[in-house]
Amino acid sequence: MILGADWRRIGRAMERSGQNNAGSWIRPPAVMSLDVARGRGNRAPFGVMAPDLPTAQALARARVVAIRTAYASPATLARRDGEAAFAALRAAATRRLRETVPMVEALCPAGYPAYEDNGIAGPGGAVGVRLSAWHAIFFAIEHVRLKTARHAPPLGVLPGEPFEVKPRRLPGGPIPPPDMDAPVMLACLTLRYDPDRGWVEVRRRIDPRWDGAVIDDHLLPCLVGFAHDAASGHVAGRDGAGPVDRPM
Repeated sequence: MILGADWRRIGRAMERSGQNNAGSWIRPPAVMSLDVARGRGNRAPFGVMAPDLPTAQALARARVVAIRTAYASPATLARRDGEAAFAALRAAATRRLRETVPMVEALCPAGYPAYEDNGIAGPGGAVGVRLSAWHAIFFAIEHVRLKTARHAPPLGVLPGEPFEVKPRRLPGGPIPPPDMDAPVMLACLTLRYDPDRGWVEVRRRIDPRWDGAVIDDHLLPCLVGFAHDAASGHVAGRDGAGPVDRPM
């Protein structure tokens, strides 16, 4: 059971993470939904009151301006720098997941939430949580796929002139060393299954100059959306079972 003190602790932690790069406090709009309604007369689910609409809109507008100001020119990463950046993101995201996911734990099917970390330092590395068999959110590091024409001759080679074609590695051949100058990116992946549409994946790039508020920008809306799905019964356990009736 999540007590009032627990909600206040989560709210304070989330408010601390809302400090932007300029040093001013900007509280993410989703944080406002965690404000605790005090008093015995309030029997609303979770005992939570949402902000009034003008306040929520003002908070969202301020956050959009902050994002545009801080991340207007996306920075790129070489793999050698990207691995260090992902190590910091992995630690911060793991801590934030442990702090915030308990607020929806009572809505999860048996066996969930399931925290996962594949331990990979380079591209393919990911850390996140599965809220049900149909819902997951991960923070990851991935290759930046450059668009190149297939079988295109090198720059300066005229059509019809011979040029060296790089041989493909055959199965069992030696694995080449990783290119530490190859571009990589940090990303947030949100996965949701719908029986009518199949798996839907949303991938959003995370600027390497991220701060704690950026993690909340991706994580908190996912948790709110999961709560809506759980309220309508759109969750499933490993055996296809629905949510477990747990005390809030």
